[in-house]
Order: sequence, then C-alpha cells, then structure tokens
Amino acid sequence: MHVLCVAGKVTGVAYLKDVMYVVSENSSLVHLYDTETYNLLERVIEVTEMTHPTDIAACHDDDQLLIADSGEGSPCIWQVSVRDDSHAKLLPNADTPTISAFETLSVTSRRLLLTLPRALQQYNSTDGCLICEVSSPENLQLCHSIETAHETFIVGYRTAMWQYEVTGLENALFSAQLPPCWLRSIV
Repeated sequence: MHVLCVAGKVTGVAYLKDVMYVVSENSSLVHLYDTETYNLLERVIEVTEMTHPTDIAACHDDDQLLIADSGEGSPCIWQVSVRDDSHAKLLPNADTPTISAFETLSVTSRRLLLTLPRALQQYNSTDGCLICEVSSPENLQLCHSIETAHETFIVGYRTAMWQYEVTGLENALFSAQLPPCWLRSIV
C-alpha cells in the first residue's frame, strides 16, 4: 500500500494512462503524480480562472479532464486537455446558460454525468449539450452516480431517514420518471 502526501485539502482525484491528477480546495492548479511511484511530477496544469475545484473526472477517449468548480456562487465545469494543458469552460455555455449546484461528476464514453441533490443530468462531454435529466423522488438526496458501459446509471443516495443506499435506475425509485428507452438492467 502506498500513501500519497498532498499539501492542502484534496477535493478530487482522477487518472489517465500512467498519470494521476489531483485538485485541491481553493487552488487553480492540477498536480500530476506518477501512478507507479506516486512521485509528484514537475509538470503542473494551471486553470487560471478556476477558484474552488470540488471534483475531477477523466475522459480516456479524449485525453481530457473535466473539473467541477463551485466558483463564487456560479458553478461550472472546466474541460482540460492533458495533451497541451489548454482549458475552456464546458458548462455553462450558450445552450445551457446556467447549471445548478451539484454534488459530484463522472465521465463515461464522452458523456458527463452530474449528480445534483435531486436529479441527474447527462451531458455530451465534448460540446456540453444536455442529453437528459432525471429527477429523483423528494425523499432522496442523491450523493454520487456513475454510468456503466451498459448505459445504466448506478446511484448512491441518502433517504430521509439518513440511510445510505445504492441502486440502478430501473429500481422503482426512478422508473416512473424515465422513458422506457432509459430503463436498463444492472449487470
């Protein structure tokens, strides 16, 4: 087992190929580590306008990072190329002028999944276009979600009784709100 010591409060970790990317609270920097030795690399990516990174995910298809930034009251998602360190704001954009405060993000095959307290929002990770939104029942607070390779959403949530559970979207909790084409079975 390896222990990685990082200065500051780490808010997100992702990896691409043999590099681990780490974001920390109130920092515009993305620190890079070798995934075999866990040594800090000299290269650092700076996302100059980023102020409060809260999560990070990696898209292996495009060699890009997506970074959640709670900002100063206006949340956004940064799209960062690991090839040339260029960055741009993916969300909000002209088609989606605002995004709600969200809990976490995850990426699967060029699709970005945002977990909001009461909904899931799926976007195209290359252009930021909204693909779908699924609301949760009022008595649940969504905590985290992922999309599997079989296009099933796996969702972690908290009930009104403070019980934490994980389910797939075909569960009765969500099925009444989904069009039939979104119902998938968990593998």
